[in-house]
Amino acid sequence: MMDPDIYELRIALAENKPEIWRVFQVPASISLRKLHKVIQRIMGWEDYHLRSFEKGGIVFCRPDPEFFSPTVNDHGVSLYCLLKQEGDQLTYIYDFGDYWQHRVTLQRILPDKPEMKHALCLDGANACPPEDCGSHHGYDEYREAVLDPNHEQHEEYFAWRGAFDPTAFDLLAVNRALRRLKV
Repeated sequence: MMDPDIYELRIALAENKPEIWRVFQVPASISLRKLHKVIQRIMGWEDYHLRSFEKGGIVFCRPDPEFFSPTVNDHGVSLYCLLKQEGDQLTYIYDFGDYWQHRVTLQRILPDKPEMKHALCLDGANACPPEDCGSHHGYDEYREAVLDPNHEQHEEYFAWRGAFDPTAFDLLAVNRALRRLKV
């Protein structure tokens, strides 16, 4: 790779309706480990759980001596090694218990911006599910209960996480969080 291009990526949480997605830019040379940190901030996750990237049957993650599955250390792998042309995809899995699967798609390859010091979120829709809500089924139940004051679990869920708007997405807040993260 001659120049460290900028990648415009689209990430979407698989199997969720309505779709939870973001469009963002990062240097093509970003490591998968740093990309994980970017994804945590743009999606609204809290980085409590294990995660991995998958491409072509190969799993990339932080090595864990307690797990003996074959993986590649994500620290030394740059994004441009896996996504080479527009339309290429990889999978990001967050929280192996709830198994939040995300599709990451390379939308555009842009010229380098030497002034780019942090990732930039361009657009998105809908709030990320709260941590530990129980995957898609649990999130559906949570969303239903928290939005219906007459639901039998409304008070319990409200006490657990407070008010929740599943349609919320604050682009300015996401970009403020990204500015605190060097890429």
